[in-house]
Amino acid sequence: MNDKLKAGKVGLSLGLVFAITSLVCAILVYFMPAGMISLANNIFHGLDVSQIARSSFSWGGVIFGIVEIFIIGFIGGWLFALIYNKLK
Repeated sequence: MNDKLKAGKVGLSLGLVFAITSLVCAILVYFMPAGMISLANNIFHGLDVSQIARSSFSWGGVIFGIVEIFIIGFIGGWLFALIYNKLK
């Protein structure tokens, strides 16, 4: 049985998960900014993110961010698979 991971597929999978999550987050921020600030305040225990939240929203910035987070996810997934395969 071959338990090796295909680094490219793992990287692509994680990159897509990150990109989809980022898009969903951007949509939620667009439609309910106050709710998302409240959610972020709960996640970042004790920090008040409303003090650093921007009032402007740019879909161009969202697209650029999705590309960036996809690349980070791809590299992270690819590296994870390489390390996993070396540890086998």
